[in-house]
Amino acid sequence: MYTMQQAIEEGFILDVLRNYTTYETAFQLAQRAGGAVGGEDLVDEGTAKESLMRWVSLHPANIVQKVQIIVEHFRENVAELLDGHAKAMVVTSSRAAALKYKMAIDAYVEKHNYPLGTLVALSGSLTAEQIDDFVPGVQEPYTETNMNPDLRGRGIPQAFAGDQFQVLIVANKYQTGFDQPLLFAMYVDKRLDGIEAVQTLSRLNRTLPSKGKDTMYILDFVNDTDTIRDALLPYYRTAEIIETTDPDLVHDLARKLEIAGIYTKDDVDAFAQAFIIEKKHGKHTAPLKQAADRFNDHYVAALADNTKAEIDELDLFRKDVGSFVRLYDFLSQVVDYQDTDLENLALFLRLLRPRLTGRKTPEELDFNNIELTLIKQTRQSEGAISLGGDGEKLNPMGVGGGRSRDPHLVAWEETLNNINSLFEDEEFDPGSVESWGQGVVTILVQNEEIKDQVNANTKEQFRESQTIETAVTNAVLDHQDSQQNIMEKFFESAHRKGQIIKEISDLVYWELRHQAEKDTQPQDDEEDDVDQE
Repeated sequence: MYTMQQAIEEGFILDVLRNYTTYETAFQLAQRAGGAVGGEDLVDEGTAKESLMRWVSLHPANIVQKVQIIVEHFRENVAELLDGHAKAMVVTSSRAAALKYKMAIDAYVEKHNYPLGTLVALSGSLTAEQIDDFVPGVQEPYTETNMNPDLRGRGIPQAFAGDQFQVLIVANKYQTGFDQPLLFAMYVDKRLDGIEAVQTLSRLNRTLPSKGKDTMYILDFVNDTDTIRDALLPYYRTAEIIETTDPDLVHDLARKLEIAGIYTKDDVDAFAQAFIIEKKHGKHTAPLKQAADRFNDHYVAALADNTKAEIDELDLFRKDVGSFVRLYDFLSQVVDYQDTDLENLALFLRLLRPRLTGRKTPEELDFNNIELTLIKQTRQSEGAISLGGDGEKLNPMGVGGGRSRDPHLVAWEETLNNINSLFEDEEFDPGSVESWGQGVVTILVQNEEIKDQVNANTKEQFRESQTIETAVTNAVLDHQDSQQNIMEKFFESAHRKGQIIKEISDLVYWELRHQAEKDTQPQDDEEDDVDQE
């Protein structure tokens, strides 16, 4: 696999961890006299903590403090880079948070008469009730268009590329798949884990050789250095192996799930009608939500009553949902069930599984009787985050290595372009599709069985094997927390799914062969390179 370290040392990308500063938020809460959170009702401790932290994160005092740090850091360290063309991104935890940051930064900039323009990226619309605030001079609902009145018909990427705007505020939109080499700083107010951390921080790593881009800054108000280090280090995934291949197990497990009473046949039919037949992909969420609410309501009640038997039963249901999806994906490749209902159920359960959280939504708790009496942002660490010790250094390019396009990178680009073309009828940002494809490949190249298959087969044999089909399907499911809409489209069309599997298999084959060739390079070559230095 072409590693991040190699790409940095060969000058294709920049090291985003070179200047990484973390902050810790300390706060104190007090309960107003005569008040209680949620009245006399008992609430789940985990839900209450999560809700309180969200409430604190969106509190005006908290955001105002962070905005001061962000704007002053940008002015002192970033604004003058590239002769005043450098830009920054603020990564927030939700659309409501993005909107609040937009208002707070604009107010701070106006108060101090700073020449700094902002844009906020929003999907859909928000109401004043949803953000627990209102935007002066802007009529509800709040959208990307009316919150950015100076767009004048341009898209966010096009407008941000000009000199009018310096700071882009995002939640999930443009957090991945956004290519802007002028980004020099990122301000993070969102928890980042695993592949999401890699994808988000990678917005900064674009090189700009003609302008001498060699400095970047990240200020992180949420994550510590260990979390970020662990996310960017190579990580491994494991897959549960189902030992039996009895095709009737799918029907047995489907019956077991149905009698649990979490979902009904009407739920599945309504989902299939909206998602597969009518392709109304906003309407399909209603039956999923109904089923998820039944599960989560039962789970919360069981926790409140401390009914261990019911909790165990619900945990087993959740596990069985995952087992059914994996079992169906595996067996349907070798058994023609000729059962549309079964196929619809598999897709329904695949999208239901992430919603089975076992807790109510945070909005159900009331914090009107809670006051934020003290809040302070404290710098915790500053400098580079090391991803290892004195590891092996890569040999620099020799004489005549004048940056012709690396065939390895060309293979990546061509394959990702092919995958993008398979989604051309969908409203997906090409960068998001590329990030999704890269994440799936990252999982696959660390699969030992896949490595063995690559070593034992030609590319044509490998791409037609049952092993790679199953592995790609499982990798897509493992990667479902990132770009879930793309994952849904992957499973929606059998033709598209087959074509994407072939494209990904070619890239995985190339990656592992490329790595094997690097590992078997003669030692003499390395010694010769050292002598030339």
